[in-house]
Amino acid sequence: MRLHFKQLFGGITLLNSLTTQQTRCYARDPFPNKISHYLYRAKLIDSIRLGLRSNPPSPTSLVPILNDRLLDSFVVTQALRSAPSADSALSLVETLETTPYFSHNQNTLHALATVLAKSCWSVQLKVLIDAINAGRFGSIRVSFMNLMQWYAAIGDLELSSKRICTESYNIVMGLYVQMGKDTEAVEHLMNLGKLDSAMEVFNTLPLMRIRRTLKQYSILVEGFIGVERFDEVKTLLDEMRADGKFPGRALLLSLQRMNKAGFIQETDEFLKEMSPDERIKNIGCSVDSSDDDEGNEVIKPWLDPRALASALQHWNHEEISALEDAKLVWTTRLVCKLLRHFNSPETAWKFFYWAAYQPGFTHDVYSVERMMALSARHGRTELVFHYDRTLCGPISKFNMMLLYSSLLRTLTKCGSNSDSVVTFSGLMYHFALNGDIKTVQKLFAMVRQSGVEPDAYMFKVLIQAYCRAERAALAWRVFENLRNSNLVPDADTKELLAAAVEENCEQINNVLPLTLRGHIWTVSSADLTRVFIIHSKSLASTAG
Repeated sequence: MRLHFKQLFGGITLLNSLTTQQTRCYARDPFPNKISHYLYRAKLIDSIRLGLRSNPPSPTSLVPILNDRLLDSFVVTQALRSAPSADSALSLVETLETTPYFSHNQNTLHALATVLAKSCWSVQLKVLIDAINAGRFGSIRVSFMNLMQWYAAIGDLELSSKRICTESYNIVMGLYVQMGKDTEAVEHLMNLGKLDSAMEVFNTLPLMRIRRTLKQYSILVEGFIGVERFDEVKTLLDEMRADGKFPGRALLLSLQRMNKAGFIQETDEFLKEMSPDERIKNIGCSVDSSDDDEGNEVIKPWLDPRALASALQHWNHEEISALEDAKLVWTTRLVCKLLRHFNSPETAWKFFYWAAYQPGFTHDVYSVERMMALSARHGRTELVFHYDRTLCGPISKFNMMLLYSSLLRTLTKCGSNSDSVVTFSGLMYHFALNGDIKTVQKLFAMVRQSGVEPDAYMFKVLIQAYCRAERAALAWRVFENLRNSNLVPDADTKELLAAAVEENCEQINNVLPLTLRGHIWTVSSADLTRVFIIHSKSLASTAG
């Protein structure tokens, strides 16, 4: 433990109260656009990351960087989160005492607490929490969930359990779900070792129209891999694919373990995507005190998709030029993360279109799914299929079905049942015209399984598909389902079905008149029934 740890907070608190006015002197934005500001911050963060990994560590080397007048809490927060150890994080905090233009906020202190917790520095963490609770940092506070997460990271389950009894625990879990804090509920259950309970909460979320997040998936995948329940992991990975989500890099070792256990097909795609991209150059290399080369840590450039997406919200010419000049390496993972953080579907679409023409990048099922989900979630269904297939690479039939399944889920979760029916009717019609009856059947099955009620037009499309495929018997079954759903078939549908039956039945000329009575669209259901019965008998006799 550092001898000056408690004194450190006293100095920071005093500095926090004295430098607020100094910070305001630089309120004017010195950057021409937000992308330029983001890139400058990224440069500062990488400089601090390298300084924290110098061998031997030299806090004084950080002083020129930390004296940059544009240093702010965002840069410090990200640098602390990237600190290789608790010791280096504390060195950064101590060095910041000499910086005249910086003041701590909740994000920087919570980042420091997280580093201490993950390093199992429980004594130092307690000192920090006590200082915050004592008001040494003004109005900054620590929530109950913060404490639970930090204690869980340390591995202090006894301390965790002392803070809440079973009854109040259940109430808190219920409140978290009601307040939309479903990730916290799942995570806390996992921290207590309640895998099945966590999975139960996770499976309930879609029924409550709550979107399941990457963090929830990752927590569950890691937990089930840890106890070698690979069947549950396989199910979770399949659902992750359907939702267009990637496991976080923290799961790399766990997925490699599952791969070695024989689940190759389930993990190969993810492991390939999680492998380092050779196009992304290293900014440096951290060397520990050992002579073993395995102790070296390759350092990649810092990048925050959320902050980058925020900087691109206006999507004007200056921002686009600055982004192109940055020469970022665009990967599926990065594009998907940016799409996830755009607030505007219009801006997301502009970025999606722009990314398609960046060197070395091609959209795939994951980025297309993310764009579709964002559009549907904002009610912009006209954007769902408003893209040229030339923007994307080849997408297999299996991945296309995952894509359609994800789209249907999203539309249903958003309460856009009518939009989902229209969208999937259009998809079914497209594949019916191309003679792909199996895909038409799969799409219709998706609609049924999602709980969405097909309308008369969707039934009509399915009947047309069966008729074109000369599957009159199946077409008739769909027609019966249509009538049993209290829907009225239009005359076009009845005429089409009658024509299909007539074409496949030699005896039909003795049953139907050469010219149908009345208008061409006035074929009755009774006429169709008579036709189908005779057609069925003729098929039976032929088979005999």
